[in-house]
Amino acid sequence: MNFYFNWKGIILWSNHFYGICSTLLAVEASLYLLNKIPSISILTIIYLVTVFFYTHAYLNETEDGIYEQRSRWYRNNKKIIIASQFFYLILIFYIGVFKLQLIQLLSQASFSIQFLIVFSILIAYSYYRPVKKGSWAIQIRNQGLLKTASIAWSWLMACVFAPVFMINSPSAMNDYVKGPIALYGAQFFIFILILALLFDIKDLNRDKEELVQTIIVKYGIKATIQQLVFPLLLIYLILSLVINYYFHPHPLYVLSQCLILLMVFLVAYHIEKVQSIHYNILCIDGLMIAKAGIGIIYLLAR
Repeated sequence: MNFYFNWKGIILWSNHFYGICSTLLAVEASLYLLNKIPSISILTIIYLVTVFFYTHAYLNETEDGIYEQRSRWYRNNKKIIIASQFFYLILIFYIGVFKLQLIQLLSQASFSIQFLIVFSILIAYSYYRPVKKGSWAIQIRNQGLLKTASIAWSWLMACVFAPVFMINSPSAMNDYVKGPIALYGAQFFIFILILALLFDIKDLNRDKEELVQTIIVKYGIKATIQQLVFPLLLIYLILSLVINYYFHPHPLYVLSQCLILLMVFLVAYHIEKVQSIHYNILCIDGLMIAKAGIGIIYLLAR
């Protein structure tokens, strides 16, 4: 029991850290796009779905090496974790069906929105479960750029599309998707894509052994950072300037985005030397909290 209640177990291995990240990013996105803060019910369901998904993904993890602490934590606390998963699932169902009336919202949405939601659920599901048809099978997690893009897409849907969909009426979503959410969503997607690429650095040796063809495995750390991460940072900057021109014409917005880019650049430069899994999580994925915090402060102070 004591092993469960250490700071890494409570915050990191239990994935509440990712729940905090997704919740703050949802607040930032809603403020940017709607000038509203999502309700407690919306933020709670985003938090719980994130924690549930990541915990389910790691529940049967048996890897050693840099994963040894996390793996041991899951093994030693499996009964508590499974009970927590059932509790989260009940809460997700209750909030989604009775508080947010998501079934009704989904039924009122257009076919394109319904397709987008179902497609995103399938992407998230197939990340850890191979899609099979006869002798043909594909598991997104083993497919390099597809793996990285699927992570970015899932976070985009959870933190940008989902809160906007739950705040807006379904009838308003079609036109809205074609407007500011598309531009902001592209910027957000690029940001998470960069973080996912950097996070694959810690998995380099294991991915080589398991023949997982990530971008890092295929091209190496230095080439990936120089030829992919840095150009993506430039694209992020360009999108930020476009967003500033159309939606947030204020020099503080550009400065805030430049600060985020500087932080990502410093982490990209430094992360190759880091082997600790908890430091990787705090350093790389912590950039999501930094981005959300900077964005929220800017939006509330403008």
